Amino acid sequence: MKITEGLETASPTVQDPVTNRYQPQDAPTDGDGRNLDRVRLLMRLFGLSISEVAKAGGVSRPYLSRALGGSLVPSPVFWRRLEENLGSLVDQR
Repeated sequence: MKITEGLETASPTVQDPVTNRYQPQDAPTDGDGRNLDRVRLLMRLFGLSISEVAKAGGVSRPYLSRALGGSLVPSPVFWRRLEENLGSLVDQR
């Protein structure tokens, strides 16, 4: 078999162009999205800022902002840290 014959019989592949841009997931979720809804509710209810909640969760403000916006699924470590520290954050209010 010649090399040129192999190229002719090979199946075509789809190639995506390479970009340096962040590509959000189609439907990020933390199960059914309840955790994010609860965080949003607590932020509104107690007047917590994104910076305060991000600090309590041990993440950066942009990380939390992307999670709340739906383009990032927060890690389980984030949820555990937030659960541990959110009570004291609310108590300070």
